[in-house]
Formats: sequence, structure tokens, C-alpha cells
Amino acid sequence: MRASEDASEHITGERKVVTVLFADIKGSMELIEDLDPEEARAIVEPALKLMMGAVLHYGGYVVQTTGDGIFALFGAPVVHEDHPQRALYAAL
Repeated sequence: MRASEDASEHITGERKVVTVLFADIKGSMELIEDLDPEEARAIVEPALKLMMGAVLHYGGYVVQTTGDGIFALFGAPVVHEDHPQRALYAAL
């Protein structure tokens, strides 16, 4: 028996199929590179709020924001049978 097989016997919990969405603002680094951090944040933050709002509207969960982007899950922790479609709608 391999070590990975032995370790998998001790893992408990629930397995779920999820959809992961990563979205960022195209070209934002070039846009804000010469700005001070407060000015850059004033430009990026409204877009991030819109992105997070779309994720929440379609039942997703924002795991993390990354400077000019978001990382979100659909299908966990709240399960929806149509989570891939919800992620696509949020992305659009």
C-alpha cells in the first residue's frame, strides 16, 4: 500500500464539485503604475465592488480579493445544481 492511499483513508469530510472563478481588471497594472496607492485604490475599488456584487447576486462566495481581482467559488459552501451557469453569469 502506498503512503497516499494510507493518508486518504484518514481524510474525512464531504466532497463537492465546485466552480472556481478568477477575474481581474485587464490592464489595471499599467493604468495605476504611476499613481500613489490611494489614487490607485480609488480607481480599482469600485470595479472590485461590482465584481463581488455579481458573485454574491448569483449565489457565489468571494474567497479572496487580489489587488485588482477576485477569487470566488460557486457550489460551496452553498450548493446550487446550476453553479457553473451562475459563475458564467457572474463573469459576464
